[in-house]
Amino acid sequence: MSTAIRNLVLFGVSVSCYFSLWTFGVLSEAERTPEALFYTFSVVSALCIPFNYNGNIFTVLGNAKSDKSIYSLLSFYQDAEETAFSLCSLLGYQRSVKDTVVVLGLALYQQANNDAAVFAGLAFYQRAGNDAVLIIGLALYQRAGSNSRAFGFFSDLTAGTETAK
Repeated sequence: MSTAIRNLVLFGVSVSCYFSLWTFGVLSEAERTPEALFYTFSVVSALCIPFNYNGNIFTVLGNAKSDKSIYSLLSFYQDAEETAFSLCSLLGYQRSVKDTVVVLGLALYQQANNDAAVFAGLAFYQRAGNDAVLIIGLALYQRAGSNSRAFGFFSDLTAGTETAK
């Protein structure tokens, strides 16, 4: 599947999920007027649009695949050939040829040929060629190069040696 088609499908799935969540989770039945639903759909669509700038994808709430890097505020799915960066994550999936980064949140799966990092939060699975890093929080499973471990606290795992900070 081409990158453009995959991003179109991801956009549709993202908008459908966020729209349904907002409509049935936040709006009361009396508030579900056609005008309110149109406004909600418009705002959700605008927040999920993946903007492509020189092959890099920028999005607020969207999910994407990129031939270069992906940068998002909140994303559940990122597949990048360079860097996958998410400011916040809630059970997110990140795969990247270079680096994966979550600043705050729950990273369900991170795979990177260079570094996989979570600055504050919980990393369920991190796999990196060089460093699997967790600054503040807990990593349930980390693998860096040929080294691996379960339950890493406030530490990083490097491909050469294991170090605790």
